[in-house]
Amino acid sequence: MDGAPAPSPPPLWQSLLLPVLLLVAGVGGLLVLKSRARPPAEVEVRRAPLRVPVLALERSEVVVTLTGHAALRPRRAGPVASELRARVRKVAEDLRPGAMVREGQVLVELDGDDSESALASARAELTAGKAGLERLEIERGRNESLVKVRREVFDLAEREWQRGQELRRGGSLISDSELGRLKLEALRAREGVLQLERALELHAPLCREQQARVEIFEQQVRRLERDLERTRIAAPFAGRIERAAAEVGRLALPGEPLFELADDSRLEAPVPLLAEEAERWLEADTSTGWYVLKRPHVARLKWVSGSLTAQGRLLRLHPLPGPDRRVEAVVEVDGGSELKAGMFVAAEIEGKKLSDVFVVPARLVSVEGEMALARPDGGGYELELRRPAWLRRTAAFAIAREGLEPGELAVQSPLAPVPGLKLEPVAPQAETTPAR
Repeated sequence: MDGAPAPSPPPLWQSLLLPVLLLVAGVGGLLVLKSRARPPAEVEVRRAPLRVPVLALERSEVVVTLTGHAALRPRRAGPVASELRARVRKVAEDLRPGAMVREGQVLVELDGDDSESALASARAELTAGKAGLERLEIERGRNESLVKVRREVFDLAEREWQRGQELRRGGSLISDSELGRLKLEALRAREGVLQLERALELHAPLCREQQARVEIFEQQVRRLERDLERTRIAAPFAGRIERAAAEVGRLALPGEPLFELADDSRLEAPVPLLAEEAERWLEADTSTGWYVLKRPHVARLKWVSGSLTAQGRLLRLHPLPGPDRRVEAVVEVDGGSELKAGMFVAAEIEGKKLSDVFVVPARLVSVEGEMALARPDGGGYELELRRPAWLRRTAAFAIAREGLEPGELAVQSPLAPVPGLKLEPVAPQAETTPAR
């Protein structure tokens, strides 16, 4: 038995025959079932329209408002500097940050000893010069009087001499010595007149020269008086001390600020705006390269950290440096406001008035500028996406003149952008809120 040969394995085709037959039978059964199956009946699914709140669009008027933020600052403020090179001799007690000072109140005194001595010397020279000029004037007046007297003497002597000559020609007995004496007296009187006239001629330049000296002395006195006045530095207007830099003994240099003063009674808000927005919506002439306002623009201000508000008006526009083309709209705050310098405020500046436009809440407009409308379709409404020609878009409103029609319904609910979606408008309302 141990030596019998082992049985041989069956052929490969026999081992694969049964699985192949089972696979063929299964595929055949599926084909038979598929041929006998009936297709399912088509069922029409009708969806109910989507109920959405809408807004009835109407044309209206609106005043375009430009908005921005700014910190209030005094309209009048700036540093007060020394005009001399001198040491600080005295500082007022009120020269401290936050203190209120009066107009003309002396706050800093500089060392003016040199100016005082120079002024005293100049005044002495001026006094002496005026005295010298007065003496020359007196002397001139005396000489003019003498000239008048000498001319009268000369006229009398000349008449006497001429009378003597006439008597000689008439045969009267008059000696040669007497006639010579009359002639000599006339010549002497004439010489006296000529001498005084020459003295007056020489006297005039002396008076002019002395007058010029007096004028120079007067200029020196005025200059030194101004220098002495500049040693007393006063507040140019009533206000609040913002910064104090003056200290006793410190050397003050010309142009160096000693303190900074601000007038809080008149405030302004420098509101930055885009130049394109300002040029389009504010009535300003830019033909000269500058912004010249054609009319007043009303502004409203509100403190961002509280409820304080104020009215104001646009004072001026001027360009700001930088590549993004901005302008600074300076708004003056009306008097009587409770707002203070340094407060951060939101500003609204009224610009041009637009007529016959549509004012749409910004929440109804997508970032791309599209808005959803309920368009009539047969007996119902369907969704339409439209992009009107917007004149202006802000965070609150969008304004358009073209691309919309009165009476159209704007969808107020956010919807997926599915054109043709059936809608059922609910409670259409007219938009009455003004755009700001």
